[in-house]
Amino acid sequence: MGLLLPENEAARVVVIGFGNTLRRDDAVGYQIARQAERLWSPRIRAITLQQLTYEVAADLAEADRAVFVDARPAASLRPVSAQEIEPLEQGSASLVHTVTPQFVLSLCQALYGRCPKSWIIAMPAVDFRFGEGLSAVAREGMRQAFEAIETLLAEPDHASPSRTKINKLLELCDRIDTPA
Repeated sequence: MGLLLPENEAARVVVIGFGNTLRRDDAVGYQIARQAERLWSPRIRAITLQQLTYEVAADLAEADRAVFVDARPAASLRPVSAQEIEPLEQGSASLVHTVTPQFVLSLCQALYGRCPKSWIIAMPAVDFRFGEGLSAVAREGMRQAFEAIETLLAEPDHASPSRTKINKLLELCDRIDTPA
């Protein structure tokens, strides 16, 4: 299974990871986006943010596909979930008090007349205390997230990173993000 874009094309796939990097597992979306860009560059572009902002709509205007990645409190150890999302219905966007991926897609549609096909990947997270580093639950979810991104963006004719490359990247993440 390969990724959407051939090596010589500009990135038209955007991975947006958001979360507070100083609240441990809340940073998992941020980390996924950063590592995905390292893994699949130049075929994807990563956007990493503490929280979603209106300006992301401009970044999506030229994209064909977008994947938003965020932590979700895991009451149980549910696996990573990926769900296709669409812009909010016209008129409901003005009722939003927080910026959601669907709201950003609505802005993109309203301002640029289009928005990319999009998904949100919800990452299970259990530790939102102040500090850096990811819990074992969040780190294990990273492997599932990379596989989900690859599946969502894949076409059969293009090369994908080897499992060895993904595993080495995850091992590096483990060393970097393991709390002291």
